[in-house]
Amino acid sequence: PLFPQKKKITGKEIASNIVSTLTLPRAFMASADLSAPLRQGAVLTLPPSQWGRAAKSGIRMLQAINTSQYNHLVNELNNHPDAVVGKNSGLFMSTDPKRGASLQGREEDFISKLAAKIPIVKHSEQAYKMYLDSIRLETFRKYKRSIDRDSRLSPEEKQKAYQAAAEWINIASGRGSLGKLDAAMPALSAIFFAPRYTASRIQLLNPMTYAKNSTTAAGRAVLKQQISDVVQFGSVVAATLLLAHAAGAGVGLDPEDPDFLKIKFGNKRYDILAGTQQLMRLFYRVGKDFGAAAAGEK
Repeated sequence: PLFPQKKKITGKEIASNIVSTLTLPRAFMASADLSAPLRQGAVLTLPPSQWGRAAKSGIRMLQAINTSQYNHLVNELNNHPDAVVGKNSGLFMSTDPKRGASLQGREEDFISKLAAKIPIVKHSEQAYKMYLDSIRLETFRKYKRSIDRDSRLSPEEKQKAYQAAAEWINIASGRGSLGKLDAAMPALSAIFFAPRYTASRIQLLNPMTYAKNSTTAAGRAVLKQQISDVVQFGSVVAATLLLAHAAGAGVGLDPEDPDFLKIKFGNKRYDILAGTQQLMRLFYRVGKDFGAAAAGEK
């Protein structure tokens, strides 16, 4: 046409732009650091059996600060045969070109599409996403090798085991499920800082996350490694708290105290529980109140 019509902007695009604008300050807050390994990725980073994979992912994270290196690594990761299997089984990878354009396919700290246009913020996002996707893939490969070696599993059961492994790795790396509320994630992310991350920590502490894998052969193929990762994570945290205490730091032991299981040096507080400390206190205090109410106390 001589005078082509302008493309109409849909309501979905308007909503996406609003969310991107509202969440841009969050991207600034998450920038200029390398916090992914010991915050969102801590459960898959701290277990000693994971240190080799964490080191490999850490090197990739530093390389990804450079945009050309980042693009090369994105291609390398997402075209790996095990990555294809993982993604088909539900493994979340925010660097996947097929997902990155949508708000659902982005990491919560950098959910704003505008972040990729701002220097420093952009490079922080690249490093953040690269570490988490790398540790997810390397962990999935470990689980997959164990599943493939299990001759007791049929091909169908192995596929279900891949799905159980992918679901657990998503939870462990801060990508929890909100169930029926998953579709409302963009809106929730505009209101709350990191709803998926919080959901993942609730699932991490929920015994049913592990109990459901004990009921099937496919689930049991994942459960042993799943429990091993959690126990190792808890052991490293406990050892760190003991060493800090031996070095003269204070360590909070009262669940009523906001400093519960935090390391205290003077006026500084260090929370090394990767987002679980706040929920542990919440569960304790709610449980205590229910107990008091059952006993007829105020």
